[in-house]
Amino acid sequence: YLSAAKPSSQSAFDIVFIDPPFAAGLWQTVADRLESGGWLAPQAFLYLEAPVRDSLDGMPKRWIAWRDGTAGEVGYHLLRRAEPAD
Repeated sequence: YLSAAKPSSQSAFDIVFIDPPFAAGLWQTVADRLESGGWLAPQAFLYLEAPVRDSLDGMPKRWIAWRDGTAGEVGYHLLRRAEPAD
């Protein structure tokens, strides 16, 4: 959907939940497409669930960890999109 649909100025999301199938490793692709595709409000939140073993180092640089934790093998993260640096 993210690669086929085109966002409009009214479709910027304030919060997005990403919880893809763990074995597929899709969370980074989804995060990159949201960031580059114009889907997000300037200070949007992103809630992400991923395997604990996955590092978030590959997230776009604008994303700042707001809250995070673990539940068994699940890492959960609430990230906030920062304003772009001038």
